[in-house]
Amino acid sequence: MSLIQTPYEYVNEPGIISEAGNYVKELGGNALIIGGKTALSITENNIAKSFEENNIIFTIKEFSGYPTEKVIAKFSELGKEQKIDVVIGIGGGRVLDTTKAVGNRLNIPIVAIPTIAATCASWAAVSIIYDEDGNQVDFFETQKSANLILADTKILAEAPDRYLKAGIIDTLAKWYESEPNLKNHNDSLQLKIQTEVAKLGFDILLEKSNKYFNSKDRKDNLNDFKQIVDSIILIAGLVNSIKSNEFYGGIAHPFYNSTTRIPETRNKLHGEKVAFGILTQLVLEGKTKTELIETFNLFKNFDAPITLKGIGIENEIDEKITLIAEDVSKKSGFYKGINYELTSDVIKKAILEADNIGREIS
Repeated sequence: MSLIQTPYEYVNEPGIISEAGNYVKELGGNALIIGGKTALSITENNIAKSFEENNIIFTIKEFSGYPTEKVIAKFSELGKEQKIDVVIGIGGGRVLDTTKAVGNRLNIPIVAIPTIAATCASWAAVSIIYDEDGNQVDFFETQKSANLILADTKILAEAPDRYLKAGIIDTLAKWYESEPNLKNHNDSLQLKIQTEVAKLGFDILLEKSNKYFNSKDRKDNLNDFKQIVDSIILIAGLVNSIKSNEFYGGIAHPFYNSTTRIPETRNKLHGEKVAFGILTQLVLEGKTKTELIETFNLFKNFDAPITLKGIGIENEIDEKITLIAEDVSKKSGFYKGINYELTSDVIKKAILEADNIGREIS
């Protein structure tokens, strides 16, 4: 079985938020808008005006916290009560994951409006489910992706650099996680496509990101910014869109999932913790010290954490990395193509080695 699961339409233009109603009216006329506090403060006036001009009824609800079963159920019930026929998420990954889950449960069109380019959440056909404390507890494999993504590059460019840099690392991870699987599974068409698409995003980001961040006036360099955003949302999302009965990956994202159980790490962005997961994976792969230092320095350029302290783990280190290592090890059977050992002891040793290297070059 092979499946490519993508959004129907992806629009990436500066100021597109002011035209949202023109697009949404093709999907429905009674909308539930779910947005983070900051995201709504940036977009609400333009959204409301555009929807009113297009005769779209809408209810706006502020989101905070995590995409939990309770939150998803609450918004789904509200949607049923108000007979909404389209749901719109505005904000970062947690808002968008919540919105996708609600849209799939109600079987109505979904619109994703990312206000930060920190992940491919607006594209991905999956919602990450947490408990109220912030521990990741499940994946909700959605039957469909968003029908429409409106990526307003003006809004995205005005977000703090931290989010964009985390999104870049998260996209680079798609190649780091997929490529090693080819050693034992070079006959998998799915894996070959995933790896080629991931490498395209990797190459674009290495070429364009330094030019963009070093621009004297970034407003004159929006073409590079647009390609960075496309890599984070479209290309990284497309890597995850190519599916089959087999799953190929690495441990960077399982590492992130496991760190959600450590409260001190929860103020770090997804891509920031994925960065340290990649570095740990490279140690597990047996990369040379030279190769490791090259990648560590690359991540430093994007202000990514390269030590345990950088992701928030400073006290009771042995206990916490043991918890992470054991949790990652439990899930190792899920990944078909991994060709390095994944016992909890080996993972723990790799985490410590990555931390040692990171502290050496910090």
